[in-house]
Amino acid sequence: MARKKVREYTGKRLLRAAMLRLFGIELPIKVAQVNANTNYLELLEQHPWLNQTKLVVKPDMLFGQRGKNDLVGLNLTYQEAEEFIKARMGKQVCLACAVRLIVSSRHMPQHQ
Repeated sequence: MARKKVREYTGKRLLRAAMLRLFGIELPIKVAQVNANTNYLELLEQHPWLNQTKLVVKPDMLFGQRGKNDLVGLNLTYQEAEEFIKARMGKQVCLACAVRLIVSSRHMPQHQ
C-alpha cells in the first residue's frame, strides 16, 4: 500500500469534505493557508472568521520541533498573526524554509 505524506492544511480540508460527504456532518474546521505572495486584505475577505476568533499560526511543513524553533503562535489576533507570519516567513529551519504557514481557529468545540 502506497503512503504519501499529507500536509496539515490538506488533511483538514480532506477530513472536513469526507465527513460532510459520508455522514452529513459539517466539522467546524476553519483553516487558511498563507505563503509569501498572500495578500492579507484578500485573505480576510475570503475568511472573515479570521477577525472574529483567536488564532493559531504554524508552518505547514512535514517536520517536527516547530515549537522549539519559535514557529508556533498561539492565541493571536489577526493583526498579531499577520506580524508573526511576516517575521517567520522564509525562516531557515532543519534544512528547509518555512514557506507555507497555516492559520486556524484556536480550538474546535467538543461535544459530548
